[in-house]
Amino acid sequence: MKPVESEKKDKDSESKILQAARKIFAKRGFGTARIDEIANEAGVNKAMIYYHFKSKDDLYAAVIDSFFGKRNEIFDGDDSKAGSSWERLTKAISIFIENVQTYSEEKTCIISREMASRGPIFQLMRDKYWVPTYEKFRALIHEGIKNGEFRTSESEDFITFTIFSHITFYNINEVTYRDSVIHSALYPLDYRKKMEAYLLGLLRKILCVKD
Repeated sequence: MKPVESEKKDKDSESKILQAARKIFAKRGFGTARIDEIANEAGVNKAMIYYHFKSKDDLYAAVIDSFFGKRNEIFDGDDSKAGSSWERLTKAISIFIENVQTYSEEKTCIISREMASRGPIFQLMRDKYWVPTYEKFRALIHEGIKNGEFRTSESEDFITFTIFSHITFYNINEVTYRDSVIHSALYPLDYRKKMEAYLLGLLRKILCVKD
């Protein structure tokens, strides 16, 4: 068993490597990014990178996973099954917004590049992260309709995509408008609370949720 101090050093070095890799992959793209450049940015030697990650592909996969890994908390928390369908839906939306709001310029650059390429990494993001999250939101909508808590003439998929696209695209575009004259109007300091309140108000009407 490793000493506690040794485990902490391992985690610290891995965190530095991931942080450096996000920066270099965003700047260079996967194809032209070099391991020695990532090592230099992280302040470690190449051997340390290969101690934590088997290959550049493995490191890139870890970077992608770092963007989405916490999404399991949205539906798999200790209290995710407690409460009414509406209470669970609002709680899931709040956690999803908090998770997605962590978009950075590096994250947006890497994800946008992969979306444009529609290559294997894009398919991984879609099938491993986006589709399961979408399906779990849809399951919550379906449950509420089935138990009579929600009443709507709209399709479950339309409602689910309204949630998914509104949160995701609003947040990912923050980087796009960051240096523009309209950024402060689109993204005030409390924009997360305003966006959440707007979305929940819209869903109340669509789902005919009673106060």
